[in-house]
Amino acid sequence: MDLLADTHIHLYPQHDIATLIDGAVNRLRAAAGEPAASCALFLTEGKGFQVFQNLKTGAIRLPETHTVDPSPESGALYIHHGGNRTLLVAGRQIVAAERVEILALALETEPEDGQRAADIIAAVDAAGAVPVLAWSPGKWMFSRAEVVDRLTRHAGDVLHLGDSSLRCTGWPLPKPMANARLPVLAGSDPLPFSGDESTAGSYGVRITLQFDEKTPVTSIRRALRDNTTPIVRIGQRNSPLQMARRMVQHRRHKSS
Repeated sequence: MDLLADTHIHLYPQHDIATLIDGAVNRLRAAAGEPAASCALFLTEGKGFQVFQNLKTGAIRLPETHTVDPSPESGALYIHHGGNRTLLVAGRQIVAAERVEILALALETEPEDGQRAADIIAAVDAAGAVPVLAWSPGKWMFSRAEVVDRLTRHAGDVLHLGDSSLRCTGWPLPKPMANARLPVLAGSDPLPFSGDESTAGSYGVRITLQFDEKTPVTSIRRALRDNTTPIVRIGQRNSPLQMARRMVQHRRHKSS
């Protein structure tokens, strides 16, 4: 089956979660031209954020139009909304000592920030999850370009690269993504200000996989950890103006 996915989702307190989920599914399906496709949203929660766990326990409640059900495996939830069933997959974002960001897809536990990037990647891999070296503005440039180059050359086949909607159109494809040795995932990377949930699902991937309803997390992990799995990027990255507006609003939020 084909699964449409945004692999870089943040749910911040400033966001309306129901609106984010509804919009993300609509945008992914529109981007793929598949109005009834199955969709998944991969959370990448930073230090101190526990939205997945709070949805799981009911500490965060969605509107009556959205119901949350556990999946047969821990590490994922099903959100039922408007006749749709969307898979919400747990995951973390970890800041390495080298100031690059590692995403841990399909990981429920929270690793510590500040470890060496190579050690984080190894730990995520050892947990059976999917380590992703995430692009973001400035994080792969200057002194950190050497870090990225070293990681992509020495991490073996376990590492994925993560493209972002913030890499605006016209921004050159980073060399590690251009060499096609490592799989490239994509996501919208919503920022922590009200309204940026409207970006969710604007950029993502179509994953062709064997999906077992009884083991959804295992199915996704197996597919993403197999470098022969067909993965195609869908959707659109920001225009330069959209990127600039988002970054300005992000800075305003941080300074307020």
